Order: sequence, then C-alpha cells, then structure tokens
Amino acid sequence: RPGATDWVATYWTASVASAPTVPVPVVLAVVAPSLSSVSAVVGVPVEVVAGSWNLDGVEVSYLWSGGSTGSVYVPSEADEGRALWVRVTASRPGATDWVATYWTASVASAPTVPVPVVLPVVAPSLSVLAPIVGTPIELLIGTWNTDGVSVDLSWSVAGTNPGSGTEYTAVEGDIGKPITVSVEATKEGYTPWIGRYSTARVAKAPESPPTSDGSPDPDGNGGTNGLDNTPSAPVTKVKVSQTTVTLAVGKRVSVAAAGYTAAGASQKATWKSSNTKVASVSAGRITAKAVGSAVITVKAGTKTTKIKVRVVRVPSNAKATTTPKKVSATGIKKTMKVGAVAWASAKYTPTTARGVKVTFKSSRPAVLSIDRTGRIVAKAPGTAVVTVKAGGKSKKYTVKVS
Repeated sequence: RPGATDWVATYWTASVASAPTVPVPVVLAVVAPSLSSVSAVVGVPVEVVAGSWNLDGVEVSYLWSGGSTGSVYVPSEADEGRALWVRVTASRPGATDWVATYWTASVASAPTVPVPVVLPVVAPSLSVLAPIVGTPIELLIGTWNTDGVSVDLSWSVAGTNPGSGTEYTAVEGDIGKPITVSVEATKEGYTPWIGRYSTARVAKAPESPPTSDGSPDPDGNGGTNGLDNTPSAPVTKVKVSQTTVTLAVGKRVSVAAAGYTAAGASQKATWKSSNTKVASVSAGRITAKAVGSAVITVKAGTKTTKIKVRVVRVPSNAKATTTPKKVSATGIKKTMKVGAVAWASAKYTPTTARGVKVTFKSSRPAVLSIDRTGRIVAKAPGTAVVTVKAGGKSKKYTVKVS
C-alpha cells in the first residue's frame, strides 16, 4: 500500500502429475462360444455355437481355415486328413476385442452308406431234380426279405435258352443233358440276388401202357380218362398270363404262354413283335427298347392271341416299376369236381402300372394245380388256395375240390 511496507510470501505445490487415464472397456465372454463337434467328417456341418457377452451391442465374426466367414462350415474332401480351425472375434466400438481360435480333430472321410441287398427268406427251389421227358419242372419262387421284388428266370439246356417262365417241360432233345435255371431277384435301389439251380441229366420217358385197343398211349393214361391221345391233336386255345404290359425304356418282364388242345395237352408257343424297335420278345421275355406301342402275337398251332405293350420314358427321379393298386382274377371257381378244368385270368389296375408280372400259384398242387398261364385242374378232394400276384399286389382264392 502506498506509504506502507509490502507483505511478501512464497507458496509451493507438489510435483505436477500427468492427467488421469480413462479406463477402456473390454469385451469379455460370459458364456464362451463353442464348436458343435470337435470330430469333423466330410459333408457333416461344423457350427460355432454362439456365446453371451458382458457388453451390449457386441458383433461376432468368424474366419475358418478353409476361408469361409460364416458360423457354419461343411468340410469337403479337400479337407480330409487335416484339422479345421476357426477364429472367433467379438467386437464393439470403443472396446477391446475378444479373440479366440477353436480347432477340430482331423477331418475324417464320409461314412459309406450300405446298399440294401435282396435276400431270400425261403430260397427258390426246383420241383423236380431228376427230370424225365414230358414231366414239367417248376421253379418255386420262394419268398424275399423285402416287398416289391421282381424275379426273372432263364432256363438253359446245353447252352440253349428254351424259355423264361416258372415252368419247363423236358423234350426228347434234352435227353442226357442237365437242365439249369438262372434266377435274378431285383428291386430298385437294392443289390440283386442271383442264383442258379440244376437238375440231373434228363432221362427218357418210360414206355406208356397200351390202350384197350392195343395202340400206344402218348398221354400215359391208358386211354381211360377221355383225354385226346392223338399226338397231333390241334390247338384249340392259346393262353397267356397277361394281355397288357407297360414298361419303362430299358426294362423287361416275362410273360407265360402256351397252346392247349381240347384234351388239355399243352404245346409250346411262338412269339412275334409288331414293332421290334419299340419292344422285342424272346421266349416270353419282353424287352422295352423305345417309347411307343407294340403288339406281341403269341401263336401255337393255328391259334393266336395278342399282348398289348406300351413303352414309356420314366424321369430319373421316378421308379421304373410301380405297384398296382388292385389285383383280381376271373374264372376261379369256389368249388370244383375232380377232373374239372377252369381258366383263370388276372386283372390289375391301373393297367398303366409299370413292369408288372403276373403269376399264379396253388398252395396244394396235388389237390388243385394251376400252371403259369392260369389253367386250373382239380386233381383230388381237398381245399387249396390259389394266389394271383401282379407286381407287389396279390389276392387269394379258396377252392374246394370234391
């Protein structure tokens, strides 16, 4: 102050410190992510299972060893034998990232899917193992471990193919030769079953007893049952197991046929296709060649009958064979007298079902026989069941013989 002595003092602070650091938040896993499986297999997806975080707004990114950036990776054959890794990064603006890397075991090859196999539950068998001329030999089809099995047969005598039906009758030219039948059971998507059966060498038929007038008896019945014993008896009827066939291109089906005399003796039939470019036929086996229609003419003696064939092209994702919705038969009587004859005719719907093969079978052939074309003969008193089968559908008829 003017006119006064000043007051002077000095004050000190501590050393100046730097400004305080503001803490940076860190992204942390409350529940850490994980792999759906550490065992990697070709074709089987491996996924990063999401975790949970301590902060809101966290975004998660992925980088797999194969270059993929999604949360799921499907190992390919190129990854086989190598371990996979995935780097998982969890981030939020203004926060320190969370980063972790996960590894799998070495990638294994994809497991082989087993192909189902057609197998017999009851194996096919021959009705006769020591054949003689004139005696029918039947292949009993047996049963299978799955439904919808198609069975194709091929008979062989000394390298020739005399037929493809379920029955074959040895002729004079077969004497001294074994008869073999090859069986192929197939179903789409299954490995086929193949079997082969052989008989002993064919023997000559025994001498037939003479008729009452001393003339030979070709039927071996002594001329007493009213059958026509004339070797050259004309054919009066040609019978086939089915009159319609629908096939996919490249597929085949066997149809049975025979000519019959008035006395019931059977004679071998011949086959001819009206259009071999669409459908060919050999001893009853019809093979579909190209889309279109054809008529198969079956002839025995002077008599003929016809089979209508329709060939279609099936998409690659569709089945080549289909099962009819219904099968039935006409001509099968509920009761028959011993010695009576009837003719069964099978029907199935829809007739456009593909690859359908018709078969007939008697539960007791000694009581009631039915051949592959549907000819029924009542042989002895009793009851038998006739099974008519078309593709995977069948129907049974009970017949009483008295």
